[in-house]
Amino acid sequence: MVLLVACVLTGVAHGQAYCALRDPSQVLYNAFPEADSHRSLIRQVTVADRDAVAQELPFTILYDELGRHTLYVPLRDGHPLGLLHVRSERGRYGLTEIAWSLDLDGRITGGSLQRCRDPKFRNTFEEGLPDGLGTGDSQTILALLQKEGVTPEQQVLLRSAAKTAAVTSIVWDADLLPMRAAARANTYWPDSEPVLSTLPIDQSRFSVDSGIEPLSVHAWSARGSDGQDLGQLARSWINFDNKRIELWLQIDVQGRIVAVSQVKPATQSIQMAFDQIIGKSENTVSQCATAAGVVGGELLRAIGKSDMRGKEE
Repeated sequence: MVLLVACVLTGVAHGQAYCALRDPSQVLYNAFPEADSHRSLIRQVTVADRDAVAQELPFTILYDELGRHTLYVPLRDGHPLGLLHVRSERGRYGLTEIAWSLDLDGRITGGSLQRCRDPKFRNTFEEGLPDGLGTGDSQTILALLQKEGVTPEQQVLLRSAAKTAAVTSIVWDADLLPMRAAARANTYWPDSEPVLSTLPIDQSRFSVDSGIEPLSVHAWSARGSDGQDLGQLARSWINFDNKRIELWLQIDVQGRIVAVSQVKPATQSIQMAFDQIIGKSENTVSQCATAAGVVGGELLRAIGKSDMRGKEE
């Protein structure tokens, strides 16, 4: 069960979970100075979560590193600005605590030391995060570990960032998905103050060969503040070109694909493949005799030509 706790930044946190911030007010304000409140999402890491994290990362995580955790969501006027997740790492002189900042897609954007007795590690951290760590998902960060000249202190830092990105995306996926969808809707329809409603998915539309992971598919209808239909939004994890990627589709009121974006990992070749289905509808996407065309067609058919009525978020 997820506990959602809304509180002003001047409040005091009670009953903090494992890896919770001792002083969330100060840390949150420093990381997100424009925030005026926050939510605390507390999760107990499950066996399934542990297995998924183990598949994501090439190194072993000790059992007690994944327990009961708190993810903080800084807010401004009720809108999420990003995420804050604190990790504890074993060091030569005890535990080192790092408060990592992330975007809503679970990519590391920065960090600050909360406790560290190792002057060498502190110096490494204060000299700046390794090149390429900014806005990095777990796979991007892991690639930095393979570079020559990475010091032991940098290895600890990069491993912590990779763990944070992976654990955040996996453990809190269901909690963050509505926030991420709302953020994308605001980007796709910036002048309309979109309101999202969940849409049913026809699972029978998916074939085994398409690479679509059926249970990962979610869709929403979007209406403007004036009640006008804006279109639809869909998200799916797919296995494409020997990679597992997260895909988002914007669909207009005529059922045509307006935009396709990939999140994890983003590659130019895959983006170019999906750019070819932009402007296509359920009836015309079959003209693209490609793997991307198959994915686009099955997603459109699974969502259907909705009348935009769904369950409001």
